Amino acid sequence: MNMEREASRVKRQRHCQQTSREGNVKDDAVLRLTFDIWRYHEFQGATNDCAPFCVAIAANALLGEKRYRADEVARTLDRPVWRWWPPPPLLVRRLPRWATFPWGPADALRRMGFQARWSLLASEERLRQNLCEDRITFVSVGDLWRWSGLRYRGWGHVKILYGLDAERGWAFVDPALNPATATDTWGQMGIGWQDEVSFTQQWGNMLRWTTEVESWISN
Repeated sequence: MNMEREASRVKRQRHCQQTSREGNVKDDAVLRLTFDIWRYHEFQGATNDCAPFCVAIAANALLGEKRYRADEVARTLDRPVWRWWPPPPLLVRRLPRWATFPWGPADALRRMGFQARWSLLASEERLRQNLCEDRITFVSVGDLWRWSGLRYRGWGHVKILYGLDAERGWAFVDPALNPATATDTWGQMGIGWQDEVSFTQQWGNMLRWTTEVESWISN
């Protein structure tokens, strides 16, 4: 870790201590990851592959190189895998070309050699802490119980936490954004903003699912 990044980490930790005491972000207390994960953004296009694309973005960012192609990660996640422990021995991580189960991204990342875990009922304080500690975090937002008459309109989307701003809300590296057609600087980096109220609602609809990626542990 270089000195510049360590100085940024210390400053950010002070902000975290402030938000922990005061309960929200105040004034210039802006948190964000210190490394440019957005440089590894990939646009998912018209697919339902947001979670696999987040896996590829996170893995490549931690490796510092574009080793994994997101479309290939998606097809890998489409296939069930065998494992010794924990049960079940046959793990279905995804409904092919559609929905990814909460445990899917974490399993894929562990098989790539990263430390990763998934959880439900996470807190916004945990998200702030992960930003402080430069921990990559996936979140899922959506509304699984949405209907229009007799027609099911449920939806879900996975994106990667990037920052928190007192005025804008939460920032995410979002595979649904197309940098080539974005009209603002953030969008051209593959980063989108969501206000705290709508994020809290949509994240809660998905039982506050997160996937956290710690580090690369392979030789």
